[in-house]
Amino acid sequence: MCSSDLCAGGKPLNWDAIGAAAELLGAGGVIISLVYLGTQVRNSARSARQAAAQSIFTKISALHEALACNPSTADVWARGSQGLTALNSPADRVQFSALMMAHIRLYEELYYCRQQGDVDDWAWASVTSQLDDVAATRGFGEWWAARKHWCSPEFAEFVSHSLPDAPRDIVSDFSTGNA
Repeated sequence: MCSSDLCAGGKPLNWDAIGAAAELLGAGGVIISLVYLGTQVRNSARSARQAAAQSIFTKISALHEALACNPSTADVWARGSQGLTALNSPADRVQFSALMMAHIRLYEELYYCRQQGDVDDWAWASVTSQLDDVAATRGFGEWWAARKHWCSPEFAEFVSHSLPDAPRDIVSDFSTGNA
């Protein structure tokens, strides 16, 4: 009897039930696709933020390389670190200010990457120890007092807590073995 009719267990199939089952399977497929897409978007956004943080590390290295490879720039940084009065010309003061701004801007960018969870603990510890040393100089303290308003209030507060009670001559640290 069921040879020409579609049957299930000897009974005719209900096309409404088949349609409902197909819709249910289709809805499940859409949900799975949306979950997959959401995961991919989240992973892509995190990868982009981590790439931005890595770019900042690269810029910090380039800034250090510029100091290492240019004796004139290194001289301005070394003298300025001892205090702004050690900078003899307006050009030296401008150059020192630009060096400090380049440093602090990179640290500020990294600070916000850290807030988003895109910087690992080991990298953050390394960078903040560098910032602590730069912030320990008399020249940075004098520059910071005049220019901290160039940074966001949250980051300015963070840096202000990093400033030592008394400045250190970190350039001399290299010759005394205290670095």
